[in-house]
Amino acid sequence: MSSQSTQLYGCDGTLSVWDPAINNPPSDGLDHSILQTWVQSGSGKTRQSVEMGWTVDHPLNGDTVPHVFTYYTNNGYAKNGYNQSVAGWKQISNSVFPGIRINGSSTQGGTQVGISIKYSHWFGGWWCVVQGVWMGYYPATLFSGGLAKSGDWVGFGGEVATDLANPASTKDQMGSGRQAADGWLKSAVLINLRTQSDIDGTMVNNNGVAETDSPAGVANPYTVEMEMNSGTSWGSYCWVGGPGK
Repeated sequence: MSSQSTQLYGCDGTLSVWDPAINNPPSDGLDHSILQTWVQSGSGKTRQSVEMGWTVDHPLNGDTVPHVFTYYTNNGYAKNGYNQSVAGWKQISNSVFPGIRINGSSTQGGTQVGISIKYSHWFGGWWCVVQGVWMGYYPATLFSGGLAKSGDWVGFGGEVATDLANPASTKDQMGSGRQAADGWLKSAVLINLRTQSDIDGTMVNNNGVAETDSPAGVANPYTVEMEMNSGTSWGSYCWVGGPGK
């Protein structure tokens, strides 16, 4: 992922959408694969986070195709809050909502599908925008200090989770399943990554550094390559993916 420590009031970007294969090898079916953004404050048991992107997650969505998701925690992930499954989320749009299925996905060497997402701290909440539609928000009153006012860290990238006894043995795909270095038409990409630098809505290019996480003592089969402030129409962007070649 792209990781940046900075005071911020939101972020936005466009995520390529793929249909990654999960639950490989089979476990209890609780695996998921995600492309997303995180806005966080604090650390440890007091970490607060609002997150949004797309996910392939059978227990959450009832199938294994990409869906939009939102998420929040105000207590270091001790309590999970996907979509509207817990109290907190305020729905506004009549047509777009957390959990909505995404029509289509990218194909290797062919059509590329993407969705734009945005978080903005606005009118007393963390508002979620998908494809230009103001979907809803998490009220700032869910948080004490921290995200009640602003974030101090932002991330853009991918996540794979498995309940296998040995997580390092998973072959679940991130993004397209191809490595970051495989690039355009093959790998998942997150483009035009920006942070909201003030409460008035000023947007600046993300200026993160590459960060990865994997089970201790094993090589990470998932990779990230990034170009911040590229000077191109993609602005700041990063490729993510794996475990395939």
